[in-house]
Amino acid sequence: MKKIDTPWAGMGQQIWFNIGRIRRIEGMLHKPISEVAQEMSGLNITNLVVLMQVGFSHNGLKSEQYYEDAIQKAIDSGTALAEIYQDVLKALVGSGVLGDALYYQIFPEELTGDAEKN
Repeated sequence: MKKIDTPWAGMGQQIWFNIGRIRRIEGMLHKPISEVAQEMSGLNITNLVVLMQVGFSHNGLKSEQYYEDAIQKAIDSGTALAEIYQDVLKALVGSGVLGDALYYQIFPEELTGDAEKN
């Protein structure tokens, strides 16, 4: 599990996912996480908001409106929506649930000799 820094969300904020969080995402969106990840290749604000709700849940449960406002504030402050997407997707891939190939594609610095053999 990787914790991804999100400077656009405020000082010291990080987003991360584990199995329990991913199960919550699937329940909230009523679809498997692989489908959610595929849908993130385009602009899907609904998925983004839910991923943020769950990925930042260590800060307490906040409403969808809270994260909609957070996205708007980040955009208004000069952060590209693509940067927000990238950080959220990195955290999702960093959970490991989307497979080793994608994990090492996003985090090549972690590809050790043993991992490369596998």
